[in-house]
Amino acid sequence: MRKHVLAFLLVILLGGTAWAADSKPQIFPDPNLTPGAVDPDIQPIEICSTSTSERRSVSTSLKKQVFAAYHIPWSEHSKYEVDHFIPLALGGVNSCPENPTCNLWPQPRQKNFADIAPWGAETKDRLELKLYRMMCADDVTLQEAQDAIRSDWTKAFQKYIGNPQR
Repeated sequence: MRKHVLAFLLVILLGGTAWAADSKPQIFPDPNLTPGAVDPDIQPIEICSTSTSERRSVSTSLKKQVFAAYHIPWSEHSKYEVDHFIPLALGGVNSCPENPTCNLWPQPRQKNFADIAPWGAETKDRLELKLYRMMCADDVTLQEAQDAIRSDWTKAFQKYIGNPQR
């Protein structure tokens, strides 16, 4: 009986915070599922001098966990990018032991969801590159770059790049 009650509560909690499969795709991750975790030990010098491919480790199994947490069927995965909310190039992590979605979420691609354009994965990728270059040039700190993404990446885009094209 106790297992059933716990399972029911978990479904309610997840269902209350994650997207339904038939709802409009969101341009921000659910902060309860994906707050944006970072590696507290990584330094800009390390980030700017090594490729993120050496740290990238998102298996298909982990991607499926992310989609399940957000209640999006895996069959829809090609319409999304499993995004590092705080990019690896700005000190983000692949996952956390206690929460596989701590920094990963299914970010919709604007080419697949016209109603979110221009605020899809393609646009956020441009901001990530801009902030990375600025951080490596000492124009912003690592913390400022992370905060810009975490607080509202669309406003950060407008501040650092301008208005995106639809």
